[in-house]
Amino acid sequence: MMMKAQNLRAITALISALLIQQNALAKSTICTISINSTDEKKTFEKHLDSKAFEFIELTPPELSRKNFRSWFRDACAKATAMQTSCDALIISGHFVGDFFGASGFYLPLEDLEAESCAQTCNGVLKDPKAVFLFGCNTLATKAKDSRNGQSYYEMLVEDGFEPSLAEAFSESRYGPTGQMNSKRMLNVFSNSSRIYGFDSVGPLGSHVSKMIDNYFVKNPDFANLLQSLEAERSAKSMSSLLSQFEKQNNNIQDAFRCSLKDTNITCGNGICQKDAAIQSSVCMTRDKSKPLEQRLTALKTLLDGKDALAFVPTAQSLLAELDEAALSDPIKRKIKELRDNPRLKAALLTLIRKPYQFDRQKMKWISVARRLSWLNEAETNAECWKISKRLLSESTDLRKIESFFKLNIEFSEFRKSNFQFPASHKGMLMKLLKSPEPEWRSTALRALAEVGPDMAKTQALISSFYKDPAPEVRSQVIELLPGFRSSGTERKTLVATATHDPDPRVRRTAVAVMGRTGMSQTEQVTKLLGLINDSDTGVRVASIRVLTETVPVTPEIQARMLDALKDISPDVRYYAIVSLGAASSVDERVQSLIADRLGDNNVAVQVQAADSLGRMKTVTPKAIAALAKNLDNGDIDVRSAAYHALEQIKPADPQIQELMSKVSNRVK
Repeated sequence: MMMKAQNLRAITALISALLIQQNALAKSTICTISINSTDEKKTFEKHLDSKAFEFIELTPPELSRKNFRSWFRDACAKATAMQTSCDALIISGHFVGDFFGASGFYLPLEDLEAESCAQTCNGVLKDPKAVFLFGCNTLATKAKDSRNGQSYYEMLVEDGFEPSLAEAFSESRYGPTGQMNSKRMLNVFSNSSRIYGFDSVGPLGSHVSKMIDNYFVKNPDFANLLQSLEAERSAKSMSSLLSQFEKQNNNIQDAFRCSLKDTNITCGNGICQKDAAIQSSVCMTRDKSKPLEQRLTALKTLLDGKDALAFVPTAQSLLAELDEAALSDPIKRKIKELRDNPRLKAALLTLIRKPYQFDRQKMKWISVARRLSWLNEAETNAECWKISKRLLSESTDLRKIESFFKLNIEFSEFRKSNFQFPASHKGMLMKLLKSPEPEWRSTALRALAEVGPDMAKTQALISSFYKDPAPEVRSQVIELLPGFRSSGTERKTLVATATHDPDPRVRRTAVAVMGRTGMSQTEQVTKLLGLINDSDTGVRVASIRVLTETVPVTPEIQARMLDALKDISPDVRYYAIVSLGAASSVDERVQSLIADRLGDNNVAVQVQAADSLGRMKTVTPKAIAALAKNLDNGDIDVRSAAYHALEQIKPADPQIQELMSKVSNRVK
């Protein structure tokens, strides 16, 4: 074995030397995602020569309502369009299943997995030789540490996480179901030779920076490390030997781990340790563009494996998509194949019948067991009632009662079972409605709307809470109005009152539900046109969006939208352009004003202006010239939008055609 190791070192060194010589003049790209601290990124920048290393920050400079969920997908698209290939990737953030932190951005592990499965972010997720995950539990297994599931849950709730999320994260980290973080990360970065992370609590950015300093003092040639890792990756035929070599020598020879030896640092090798078959099946189950039969076949592969319990959440998500009343014969056969799994059935029923601290997770297990006919209706009722009885018996604990109502709403599939609110417990509900906490009063109102025994009295009681001092409670009342059976006049009156509420959250909700409360189209338009001048940006945006979706663009609406093009909020300007572009015909004056927005100081507004012009049947020469000017814009999104708009317009000007040809390789 010693001889094999020596031979391997020699071969690796030779390949590394050749690669270093080949790439001596090329800059290495260090991609960073700084969600909490920039300390780690700055420490790397301090030690790496800017002549040899280029740093690219993938997190946007500022958080907005529009990019809150899509920012990583957008960053991937931009990186792909620019042909960005990361040699190393540094992610910094608190991690509990999502990366989060001071920046306000979130990066769920599910988003990383989605991009990895779709292979739409390979330059960021598959190209790095080394990945540094500076966050707690990023490479954690299910092994116990100083905490357990309950203490972890309590910590997350204290930190402000919703109880449902806290339960899910605690289950993923410590519970019997769900994949380990380590395996999920290794599959995301399945082409990386080194993935560094923490298998328990990790140090803060300010503390870990000193350790990174120490690493670079002792190991200044980071380029050599990257080339050595590339050499490993290139020797794919020796992956088994590399894996064994890593297991035997990793603790001693990995310099980065040594520098952080006083922490819970660990590392993995995506190439050697990934499970390609499992990852392929996981990706298939998530891909809603694939036939359901194929997705269920992939699910069977996962549930037949030795880690079947790890994929119970996957099963719950996929089975929840099925309409049990309209299953085709082929799908029924696939369900029958899933059902024929005595090993998983026994394991899951054992979990269901044992006491467990997380009710929501147990309800998900019950859902899987019922859908696979491992529990009949009577057994399902009995298990649900055990949970509801325990929660409702603790009438002095309002949080327990709140949990009952939330579970009742979330798992409405069990409404016909004994998992329902008994009339004898009305006093508990009234107690919750009198709680000093607005969140609990809102929860009780939602529960009342779902399970109230006397619908007329229930709706009258809910309506009375519009006088509540807390805006979130008033907003909840308005949100429930569309489900009322009361007269349209009563609902219309209440929602009309809400459009003048002093709190913008209530006004936004009123705009959202207006069309489902019996208001005529004329009444809606009158209200919405008035709200376009509201003091709150969200109300103005919501009003424009609902108008655009509800009625054709009339001259009166068009005039208001043209005024909205001058709004101080880019979101309002954006949706005003959407509305104007939706008109059946757009005259030269309106086109000219939309074209002016091609020079807006907001990228999203510029992009939408180009998109709207590109969809018009005829476009003025002035608008075409403005689009052509943006072909030279420094932002790829603006440049691409102008290019694709001109593609649709097909301008006859040969100069514009030539310019389009020149930039065609610089757009996405």
